[in-house]
Amino acid sequence: EGNSDCVNSPLGVVCDAAGTGQCVQCLSSVDCGGQQCANKVCVGCTESVHCYGQPPTPVCNTATSECTACTSSTQCAGHPSGSQCSALGRCVQCTSGSNCGPGAPFCDLSTNVCVQCQDNTQCRVAGQSPVCSDGSCSACGSNVDCTSHPDGPYCNTSSGKCVRCVDNTQCTT
Repeated sequence: EGNSDCVNSPLGVVCDAAGTGQCVQCLSSVDCGGQQCANKVCVGCTESVHCYGQPPTPVCNTATSECTACTSSTQCAGHPSGSQCSALGRCVQCTSGSNCGPGAPFCDLSTNVCVQCQDNTQCRVAGQSPVCSDGSCSACGSNVDCTSHPDGPYCNTSSGKCVRCVDNTQCTT
């Protein structure tokens, strides 16, 4: 008679009234509190998409129904964090510059993210703004870069542009 008969059952807490008439762990993933329902049993995953919110373990091992670390980049295909498997077993955007495209051709190995530059020389060669700041070529990274700049002597570090002022104390009447 419904789920109340299954509460103390060692088999599960849900009654499969439409199927076997037995007590089971689940009929859908809603019954599993964050896990997945497979063959009326709660498991960690049934496919890798169930592991996407778990960065250290982005791949579903379907033999054990557990989220695990990746061991090859093919396991990361379609993963929202990236299609490359890092040395730590995480799906990431890049593990080398060869994984990156023309707009951001370098791989920052500390974050495994493709960036526009890693040092100032890469900006100068590309004919872009001369300073590399946080992976992007910009006009400045600090006031030192703006001392003789025509747009002003101060660096707006948020925009990476040389400006006449960044706060009221730099304005004169």
